[in-house]
Amino acid sequence: MATSKPKVGALEIHTGPNTTPFFDDYLSAVSLVSRLFPGRLEPSKNLIIRYNYQDLAWAEKLTKEKLTPDDYANLQRNEQNQLVGSNCDAATQNCRGSKQQTATSTGLAIILQGVENSLNPFDSTANSRFKTGMLEAHEYFHALQRIPIMGKTQIWPHAWFREGSAEWVQNMAINYNDFQKYNEFLRLDCTPICLRLTESQIIEFFETSKENYTPPKFDRWLNYSLSGHVIEALVAIKGPDTLLELYEQMGKKLSFEQAFKETYGVEWSYALPILAKTVYANLNGN
Repeated sequence: MATSKPKVGALEIHTGPNTTPFFDDYLSAVSLVSRLFPGRLEPSKNLIIRYNYQDLAWAEKLTKEKLTPDDYANLQRNEQNQLVGSNCDAATQNCRGSKQQTATSTGLAIILQGVENSLNPFDSTANSRFKTGMLEAHEYFHALQRIPIMGKTQIWPHAWFREGSAEWVQNMAINYNDFQKYNEFLRLDCTPICLRLTESQIIEFFETSKENYTPPKFDRWLNYSLSGHVIEALVAIKGPDTLLELYEQMGKKLSFEQAFKETYGVEWSYALPILAKTVYANLNGN
C-alpha cells in the first residue's frame, strides 16, 4: 500500500436531500482499497446512492432511473423486490444497512448505502465503522470480489469468506499505517460474541456455515467478526491478493474446497483446525 497507486474508476455519488453521511470522503477510502490490490481489476464506473429513511422513496426512484430496465428487474428479483428498501427498517424508520451490487449488462458497480439517523451509543465500533471510511471501503471491496467470478459460475464463496474478507479489508485499508488502531478494531469487532466460543465451536461454525446459510445456534455477525480473524491469518500466510484469487479460482467452476487448495496450497479440512487453534489463542490473548 505504501508504494502502489490507486486506480479507482469514476465515482458518481448521490446523497439524499435530507441525508447527512457520517463520512464524506469516498475517494480517499476506496483509493486505499485500490492500493491494497494493485494487480486486480476494478470497476470502471461506480454509482453510489446514500439515503436515510426520509429519502427512501427518492433513492428508489433514482436507482430505477440510473439502471437499465433489465438490470433493475434482475437486481430486484435477486433481492426479493427489496433492492433499496432492504437497507431500511419500517418499524424504526431507520436505514442501517448497505449493499453492493453489479449490473450484469454494463458492469456498473452500485453501492446502496443506508445512513442511520444516529449511531448506536452501545456499539463500540460505530465511530470507527461509520466515521473513518471503513463502511465505504467494505462495500467497495465487494465490487472487486465480483469481477473475477460474476457470470462464470453459480457457486460462490461462503458468506463467511465474503464478509470476513471485506471486514478485514476495511480495517487494513483505513488503519494500514496505525497498527494499534488496527488491532483495537479487530478486538472490539469480535467482542463479546467471539470470546464465548470454544475452539471446537469455532471449527463447527466454519464447517457448518455454507454459502449464505448460518446455523441458528450461531450469531450471523460471526461471518464478519470471527471470520475477519481467519482472514487475517490467511493473509499473513500468503498475502491479501489471495482474497481475490480464491474468487478467480471459483470462477473456473471449482468448489470452495478445490479453490482453497489451489489458492493456499493445502486442503481446507487440513487448514481449519490449525486456523481455529490460532484464532482461539489470539482471541484469548495468547
